[in-house]
Formats: sequence, C-alpha cells, structure tokens
Amino acid sequence: MISVPTIRVIEDDREIAKMLLVAPASEEFYVVNAALGEEALRIARQKLPDFTSLDIRLPDLDGFEVL
Repeated sequence: MISVPTIRVIEDDREIAKMLLVAPASEEFYVVNAALGEEALRIARQKLPDFTSLDIRLPDLDGFEVL
C-alpha cells in the first residue's frame, strides 16, 4: 500500500491558511491544518508529517517553540 504524503500547515491567519491549503489539497496529499502551536504539537505526536509549513507568530506559542 502506498502512503499518501502528509503536509501540515500551522497558520492562524485564515486567508493565508486557505492559500497554503489549496494547491496541496488538489493533488495527492493529505493536508492537516492547525491554528495554534499546542494543537500542532498534539497532531505531530499522533503522526509526523512529511512536510510542515510553520507560521512564526502564533497566538499561543511562537513558531520557534513549536519547532
């Protein structure tokens, strides 16, 4: 069974998140979005993504803390 690559987008701005989610979602990717750093960490503990787009300025943790 071939695994579909997972892309995680961590972005609190809805408009930017929409732009980042459109292209990969139209291809053969599984896309996960998180608006908060704690949420992103919880998701990462369940399954590590193949690629992550990480906003540096998040409401709860900054991107460096999440990284």
